[in-house]
Amino acid sequence: MLGGIPFIKNKLNNLAPEPDIWIGNYKGLYYRINEEVMECTDFVYNILKLEGCQFTKVYNEKFKTNKFKPFVLKWVSFYVFELLTCLYRAHLDKPSKKVLYLRNNLLNRQIYEWWSRKTGNKIQVRWLGESEAKAGLEAITSILALFIYNLLSHGLCLPVRPKKFKIMKEAVWGLRSRVFRDDFFVDNEKLLKKDLLLYTFGSSQEPRMSAYKAAQDSEYECINKSKLKIPVNLLFQRLFKYHFRLPLVFVLSNFSNKQNYMLKDWLKWFHAVAIDREILLSHYQIGLDLSVNETSLVHIPETIILNNYGAKSVIYHWSDMTSGAFSTEHFKSFNIYLIWGKAHIRGKQYFVDNIIETGCWLKHNFGEFTKDKKNIHKKLELPTNGYKVLAFYDESFAPNIHFSEEVLLDFWQMMFELIEENRNVIGIMKPKVGDGDKRLMLSAKGKEIYNNIKQRCSESGRFYFIDNPREVGVTEVIAISDINITMGMGSPSSIALLCGKIGLYYNTPGDDYHPFARKYKNKVVFDNKRGLFSAVNKIINQGYSPLDEIDEELLRDYDQFRDERGLERFREALLDNL
Repeated sequence: MLGGIPFIKNKLNNLAPEPDIWIGNYKGLYYRINEEVMECTDFVYNILKLEGCQFTKVYNEKFKTNKFKPFVLKWVSFYVFELLTCLYRAHLDKPSKKVLYLRNNLLNRQIYEWWSRKTGNKIQVRWLGESEAKAGLEAITSILALFIYNLLSHGLCLPVRPKKFKIMKEAVWGLRSRVFRDDFFVDNEKLLKKDLLLYTFGSSQEPRMSAYKAAQDSEYECINKSKLKIPVNLLFQRLFKYHFRLPLVFVLSNFSNKQNYMLKDWLKWFHAVAIDREILLSHYQIGLDLSVNETSLVHIPETIILNNYGAKSVIYHWSDMTSGAFSTEHFKSFNIYLIWGKAHIRGKQYFVDNIIETGCWLKHNFGEFTKDKKNIHKKLELPTNGYKVLAFYDESFAPNIHFSEEVLLDFWQMMFELIEENRNVIGIMKPKVGDGDKRLMLSAKGKEIYNNIKQRCSESGRFYFIDNPREVGVTEVIAISDINITMGMGSPSSIALLCGKIGLYYNTPGDDYHPFARKYKNKVVFDNKRGLFSAVNKIINQGYSPLDEIDEELLRDYDQFRDERGLERFREALLDNL
């Protein structure tokens, strides 16, 4: 069960590899687990005395940083999340009486006992032997393998003089959209094209491949960092010293340490990312790394190595960060965080050095889009004969998150019924992922239902689909809309409200943590079709506007400056920190 979790054995006492139980099928459970993760992480971190562990002390000193505490905390939180998910799935699959095999170490024991006390639940667990010496040997093997792999995969070259760039960013969005594009902050006045280095790490994921190809075909310098060679001076001055000798000596001197089962994972996660960043920075001297790794563990080793080279890591957000109580949002450890407003960071444990409010940078061309409605209608092949425009936004989905396949299909069914009920409107669907990717994610039964709903939408003659969602900006759609409706507490409706347009939420997954869900239920947030349909009818036919219900101070908490100059302040913040 969940073999991807370190030291959880993928073995059950019957033929089913995993229970046919999914977190997404239980309304609100995903949010509850995320909330419990934070409580359990704090408990485990303290009970195992990780605050003063040797790894944190030694590595903070060697890499001249204080960021290994959040590194360990974030690793623990990810681990706790996976194991709690596993425990709930096993518990909910009561008739099968599955046995969960866990390694017998303090981390697994403490998490299981905490969960059992917290919930009153018990499942059958078989504890497997754990050896500190074996974990130490595995750590040594991992260090050797990682070092040799990098030498063989990259190869060596003579010392190079690093090329200078002000900003570095991974190519993920491409250059075709008027909103989400990899060079959105370049104005060719204060920040020039020659100031930006775009890169890829060689991902085979289609959106990233397309974005990298677009960067290659542009005027920007663009590299595939997986193809960079290791300069011999880097090999001897840093890689051998800090990424081979240091971890090897550390493991050997702590060979019988009872925390070795965690240490081997910490070393792997840190050094694999750090070596990669060392190689990149030996070829390119940069001022800022504009990161897209907003919630992942890898941003911490990236930040540590960037700082060793005199550079800073910058994170920013492109969506509403108040949806859910997601544990992945905690323990961020960037140097700089550019936020729209304080609502997006409130209640979260951060280790960020400098937080700067810019306002919502996505609004920078909203006024331009509002004046350009005719061309946007033409671009999307929409009629211009007076129909009210309802814009719908779905989300990507998976069985073990709050957005399950059932939630997606229910949203699409709601969308069809709402358009059928209101003959004086047209509908636009701006999907999170393209149609082809969505079909690959759906089950056979789900695909059949989805195809049927989409066909009926098309046959209505009043529904339009954006086939390539990456090329149409969310604020373009908001500009021509009368009402925006999101699946769950989705960002497009929040952005619409910040732009002064109507945004409604179809909150069937049970996100009761979002401030709007707490304050504006049955006004802009609805957990059933009846309430949503009634509100839409009042807006279309009775002139009602839910915007009158929204507290201006709350909107300012989301978007500090309430203007369209967010991107200007974003750019100035970058320049001030170079």
